[in-house]
Amino acid sequence: MVELPIGRDKKLFGHMPKALDAVVGGWQISSLVSMRTGTPINITQSGIYPTNYLSSSIAQLRPGKTMPATAAFDQTGTPSIFANTNAYQSFMGEYPGQTGTRGIVRRPAFFNTDLSVSKIFKLPFEGHTLQIRAEGFNAFNNVNFTGNPQLSIATPTTFGQITSSADARVMQFAMRYEF
Repeated sequence: MVELPIGRDKKLFGHMPKALDAVVGGWQISSLVSMRTGTPINITQSGIYPTNYLSSSIAQLRPGKTMPATAAFDQTGTPSIFANTNAYQSFMGEYPGQTGTRGIVRRPAFFNTDLSVSKIFKLPFEGHTLQIRAEGFNAFNNVNFTGNPQLSIATPTTFGQITSSADARVMQFAMRYEF
């Protein structure tokens, strides 16, 4: 939390009258910024050779194929890792005795900012204060896709599609009287 340098005995407007300082001075802001690249995730198949003891085996890139183009939306306009659901054709199930390629693609990146603004008013009674506070979670209302994308080569019509996202902006306001 940082107090803004505005008000009496501060860098900005340091000689303002006390009445104006009671309203303008003493504001505090705080922020929490979270950002990360997309985390690795596996592509699976229906599991003829589940050699890694999971419910389905891990797929790998087909020999001679290149990694499909990544995008925010596929050809149907649905949020997706790949530009086209046909990207499943670039992958195949593991061969017997192999374990596939773990973490071959990444989920979408994540960026979130939480902000808070508060002000403490000193009341004329000894030791009494009134604090007002406004908080915004996901303050800039970024869309962050958080669910696991559908990455089974056994379901090609929805391959790479993401069906859930983090919460939209949430605002809350509070007032606190201390005595």
